[in-house]
Amino acid sequence: MVYNFKETEGHDGPSPHEATINYTLSDCGTHYTITPRCYFDTKGKKAKVKVNSEDGRMSIRPARMPKTELDKYGVTKFIAGGYLFLPKKCDLTKEPTIRHVGPVGQLLVIDFPKKPEFQTQAKFIESC
Repeated sequence: MVYNFKETEGHDGPSPHEATINYTLSDCGTHYTITPRCYFDTKGKKAKVKVNSEDGRMSIRPARMPKTELDKYGVTKFIAGGYLFLPKKCDLTKEPTIRHVGPVGQLLVIDFPKKPEFQTQAKFIESC
């Protein structure tokens, strides 16, 4: 018997249920804070964030796609953006709040509200 790993496990590329962009997710009680690790400029309106409410997927990509000469050896494929799956506790009927943090607004931060039945008190981190 020949075991074909690609056909049976779906490892010929990213799974339809896996994120294609790295991110940090924080539970803030009433909402989730998502900080994607983008390999492109996100200042101002240089990044587009779109939510697909049918499958709970959020896509993050640059407003202008990179030039074709960037498709060379050593250039990361993440320069064209990607997508991530939102937690099931997110309220997909509401719009996310998009912020830009940092000295020049270089960090993209997305606040996504939770469903009312899953909201809790915010827990703040206290340092010693």
